[in-house]
Amino acid sequence: SDEIVKANPSLEAPETQVIREASRMRDAAIKAWAQMMGNQKPVDADSISLDMFKDKAALNIKAGLFLGELAKSEKLEPSDAEMDIAINDMVKAYDNPAEIKKRYQEDKGLREQIYNKILEDKALDKFIEKSGAKQKEIDYKGALELSSKVNT
Repeated sequence: SDEIVKANPSLEAPETQVIREASRMRDAAIKAWAQMMGNQKPVDADSISLDMFKDKAALNIKAGLFLGELAKSEKLEPSDAEMDIAINDMVKAYDNPAEIKKRYQEDKGLREQIYNKILEDKALDKFIEKSGAKQKEIDYKGALELSSKVNT
């Protein structure tokens, strides 16, 4: 998402969306921390400032808005086959995949989440294709090295 925003500096993120995304990110961080700590006494979300999440949230929103516009202009849409593959991939980890698959197929909200994820992936692939960027597979150590360069 950094590269998308750098390539499109005029992108703006509506403040209400940034706050909503920052709140979602904070809640996810609290949940992950609680799980890591063995679900000890829950942390009050309001005790953690949204400010520490706002920059990343704004970046996510800007990238999402750009990818949404790219998907629209390129007329990208997930096919039924892509939806089925994504649902099958998600449910195979469960003890009762048929039941979970049925839930995903019947719940409009869950289907919409999958649809949006596939659409975002397709738009990102289109962005990479149009920008001439090359994808490169790296191992875990390489990812850590790259991450340390990006975050400094």
